[in-house]
Amino acid sequence: QMDDPVSWDKDTLPDCPEPNRTVMDDGKTHVVKYPLVGASCKAQKSSVNDDNLIFTSAEVDPWNLQHCPDFDERFTLVDGKTRAVPYPQQGYNCHKEYALEQTQGPQPWTLEHCPDFDERFTLVDGKTRAVPYPQSGYNCNNEWALVQKQGPQPWTLEHCPDFDERFTLVDGKTRAVPYPQSGYNCNNEWALGQTQGPQPWTLEHCPDFDERFTLVNGKTRAVPYPQQGYNCNNEWALGQKQGPQPWNLEHCPDFDERFTLVDGKTRAVPYPKQGYNCNNEWAL
Repeated sequence: QMDDPVSWDKDTLPDCPEPNRTVMDDGKTHVVKYPLVGASCKAQKSSVNDDNLIFTSAEVDPWNLQHCPDFDERFTLVDGKTRAVPYPQQGYNCHKEYALEQTQGPQPWTLEHCPDFDERFTLVDGKTRAVPYPQSGYNCNNEWALVQKQGPQPWTLEHCPDFDERFTLVDGKTRAVPYPQSGYNCNNEWALGQTQGPQPWTLEHCPDFDERFTLVNGKTRAVPYPQQGYNCNNEWALGQKQGPQPWNLEHCPDFDERFTLVDGKTRAVPYPKQGYNCNNEWAL
């Protein structure tokens, strides 16, 4: 005598019917494929598409999924048919965290370069189907220059929340990721948040943006002054400038209770440090 079907024991489950059927042979049991919670059948090997197996595996990022129902009056996804399985349960297809739903997904420059989609369609792990940015559920990007990008300069970002009662940026939706974590979008150092960025004359000369688009290290994307997050300048004369004469600058703060210039925003850098904008010698 055969054992009664048990949802967590694959060997006791009958084969699932053809893909276009939603009810088992008894005419009343809903088709739920193993290993989903409440499984009523196991997939027939001949009816399984390998690509689908990869794409619907637990490697799907939870923030790309819809929010789960309340599991009170509704137990299905928004299509009204598919049974909801909340993250992180096996075979999850939705999540219960609202804050998770608001996240923007990983920053594209933190992802690996997409395959050529000619002879290879997976990420470097050889299993996960590649989804190029900006498609929904993206996990790679097609722009080589984008891969090389180091991310925004930390001083151009807003200050991170306290991570106590608030975990999002000021827009109230985007999950905060502090510098220098991968995919950072805020910084935890208040003084760092106040700085205006490096003095342009201390930066290297920008490339020609014709055949070369990176700094001299060959990796970092060049951003010319005065664009946000600038890391080079386009004026050769500006590049040669030695900076202002120190006696023309304001006196530096005490660096005890105050660390900014008199404008209350710009971080003070004493002469003769690189990028100086104040001096510590009163006589000077």
